[in-house]
Amino acid sequence: MRSSPRAYCGVCSSPWLLCDGGVLRVEVTDTRADDLPRRRSSAPDAESGRGLLLVEALADRWGAGAGPAPQKTVWAELDLPLS
Repeated sequence: MRSSPRAYCGVCSSPWLLCDGGVLRVEVTDTRADDLPRRRSSAPDAESGRGLLLVEALADRWGAGAGPAPQKTVWAELDLPLS
C-alpha cells in the first residue's frame, strides 16, 4: 500500500490485521527489503514524506524487519482499551 502517487516498484501484500491480548497489530509486507522505512523531512507542499509521522502519532509501537529475502514487513501496534 502506498499513499503517495509516486512510482513504486515493490509488490505489496494485503495488510494483515491481528488482534491478541488487547493489542491490534497491522502488518504490510513488500518486496523492497533494501528500503527500510525511516522518517524523512518534507516540504510543506510535498506530496509524500509524512507516512511515518502519522504512524508514530497514532500507533503505540511500530517497526520493520527484513526477510525472507527480498521481503520486508512494516508493522504498527495499538493498545486497545479494556472494556
